[in-house]
Amino acid sequence: MQSSRECRRLIQDMNAEPVQAWTVLVKCAAGLVVIVLLAGIGARASRDHVAGNVEAVVTPPAVTPDPKHQEQVFDGRRARIEKQHKRNSGATESADLPKDLPVELL
Repeated sequence: MQSSRECRRLIQDMNAEPVQAWTVLVKCAAGLVVIVLLAGIGARASRDHVAGNVEAVVTPPAVTPDPKHQEQVFDGRRARIEKQHKRNSGATESADLPKDLPVELL
């Protein structure tokens, strides 16, 4: 418990401490303004990004691609993927080792 003297001293110290309510209020308001501005900028940026994506999807290509060219591109990609698959599948094959080799334990 606190004695009455200590209680009075604490109350006097609290009253003597300068309270600057206006300064605290202005700082809080400034912080809220900054948060609102950042949220507004973020919302605008995301809205512009989405609008840009929609415009790109909606606009049709100016020239229709040639079907023969598309087939050549597709065949080239298929050949490249098959070549990579053959190269990668060879690396996973295991060699047949004789089963009667001595095993050395360390």
